[in-house]
Amino acid sequence: MEKGSFRSVLTNRNFMILWIGHAISVFGDMITFLALPLLVFEATGSKNSLAFTSLLRGVPIIVLGLFAGALVDRWNRKKIMISSDLIRAVLTLPIIFVPSEYFVITVYIISVLKSLVGIFFNPAINSSIPAMVEKKDLNTVNSLMGFTGSTLAFLSPLIGISIIPLFGARVVLLIDIISFIVSAAAIYFVDIPQRESKSAEALNVATVLKDAGAGIRYILKSQALIVIMLTTMITMFGQGFIGPLWMPYVVEVLNKPAIFVGKLGSNQSLGALIGNVLIMLMGLRAAKSFNKMYSFFVFMTGLTIFMQITTGDFNVFLMWGF
Repeated sequence: MEKGSFRSVLTNRNFMILWIGHAISVFGDMITFLALPLLVFEATGSKNSLAFTSLLRGVPIIVLGLFAGALVDRWNRKKIMISSDLIRAVLTLPIIFVPSEYFVITVYIISVLKSLVGIFFNPAINSSIPAMVEKKDLNTVNSLMGFTGSTLAFLSPLIGISIIPLFGARVVLLIDIISFIVSAAAIYFVDIPQRESKSAEALNVATVLKDAGAGIRYILKSQALIVIMLTTMITMFGQGFIGPLWMPYVVEVLNKPAIFVGKLGSNQSLGALIGNVLIMLMGLRAAKSFNKMYSFFVFMTGLTIFMQITTGDFNVFLMWGF
């Protein structure tokens, strides 16, 4: 089969506009992920508040995530992405201007609503890309998207910890709003083919459940997909416990300001970026090679987290994060 090239991807006008707009939106999201917990922790000093904020963001994903793809297949994907961006931009505004006494409850409410709106964006963009590029270019596109995500995850916290001390964490939320608007504007100028066969079907509870069931059956037919799904569920379950505690851990155990969590996030993302490049260079195609690398990933994830929480030195903590 003919292999794709970066040149053919980079000359694809539709994909490039979508990629740039989405990258800007992801950048805004990532610095907000640093700013929002920082604001909540500064307002409450409570680990429970941090954990509850994370929990609320996950509720719509748990309840509706299984059905999001089925709904996206029957709606106009371009309109979904534009609407999702613009609605999330509007929803972010109250967090910036709400009085301090109502700040935390506002964050709780907005976190649920933004997550609810956002769960439709990723299935929409993921299902749009194959329709915008040639089949031979899909691997190249996936590599480019992964590399972009890792790069932004590295740069965003660094930029965030530079902006927040100068202008305050709420200014970061304004940047997030602008990024949503830029993303929506970019998507507006992209030609995204619509799946007529799906959109023509009646939308009701039965058809959505049918599509969701088909997706589950497809996963259950593949041992590899089952393993990946279960591993992801288990690791994310553990991450749900650990994630909200990084900030108080940095403050109370490692004796660093809360904003140093940004250095941790950037350092971990730098490791992910280098790992992403190595995977691209290795070109793992054989199932046996993939299985070994996936097993290595799972083992090392657990080991590095264990080594992080057994040190009281922030620099050693960063090293294991990397």
